[in-house]
Amino acid sequence: MSKRAAVIAGVLALLGISATGVGQAAKYPMVGRWRGAGAIVVAWPRQRTLAVDITIFANDSVAGTVGDATLVGGWFTTRDPGSRAGMRWNTDYIIIASLEGPVIRAEGITRPSVRIPLDWKDDRFVGGVLTTGWLSADHRSVEANLTLNRVVVADAARAFRLQRPHESPRQGKTLEEQGPLPTLKTFRRP
Repeated sequence: MSKRAAVIAGVLALLGISATGVGQAAKYPMVGRWRGAGAIVVAWPRQRTLAVDITIFANDSVAGTVGDATLVGGWFTTRDPGSRAGMRWNTDYIIIASLEGPVIRAEGITRPSVRIPLDWKDDRFVGGVLTTGWLSADHRSVEANLTLNRVVVADAARAFRLQRPHESPRQGKTLEEQGPLPTLKTFRRP
């Protein structure tokens, strides 16, 4: 490797970018909407659960909520094995994001950011939630154990027995069984 290539690789490593290319961290089954209620493991908040509702996109960006706070600038990435030393959660993946709004509104608990370390097990995520406490006035973090399950969106045409409002009721028939939608030709007078 030339000196120039070594310098470029070193600068990219400092920036957290691979010199060989950045791979997508989220595999296809991980992309989508996930929801769970984490059990808070620290003693100081009165609330004992923390709702998490996130969407992982194909470009590794993440949107959603942790408690009452909204994720801002969230991203999904793999954990560097060297960064796991001394961590409570020794996981393969992590979501890192800033937070907007209170994490627990009823208690006035606001934190500037969150880390959500996760492992992929049996088509779900298992891990935890860890807010930054050292940047807050009271220096306490909110921590919770968490399992995220996929949110399944029902196919309206098959899951629900819907009827068209312009037709007489056809009890028990799906949209597919009722046939195609009428066109403008149907409503025109001859």
